Amino acid sequence: MKKSIVTMKPNVKSRTLHSSILGQSFKLDITTKARKCIMKAGSLDNYLLNTKPTDIGSRFGLHLRDLIRKKQANPEFEIPYIKGTAKLPRTRKTKVWEYKQIPAMYMPTHVKVSEDHSKYFLKTPSEMSRYEIS
Repeated sequence: MKKSIVTMKPNVKSRTLHSSILGQSFKLDITTKARKCIMKAGSLDNYLLNTKPTDIGSRFGLHLRDLIRKKQANPEFEIPYIKGTAKLPRTRKTKVWEYKQIPAMYMPTHVKVSEDHSKYFLKTPSEMSRYEIS
């Protein structure tokens, strides 16, 4: 006879949290415990700055923490584009994207032709081509 092992699933909810230092809101999937800890700390910024990196437990959280520290050290620091934070007006086409859950990134047509797009996307050196690296 086999014993069944019951594992508890974490109570994960999607919440929009605002960072006053970065001046942006982020839609994050967080557990109820993490939400309570954020509320106890006072804000998302306080939670990320005062919590040990081992307790944060997500690479995106650590990335936000680094951005907050850089912004505190240098107020003129320009925050790079963070994937998933682009806002589009709701049109018929964007409603279809939302329904099909296709990630949308708005880029004007004159920018497509004339500008370098690398500032809109963060890439690691392994994702870059040899021309982008040089």
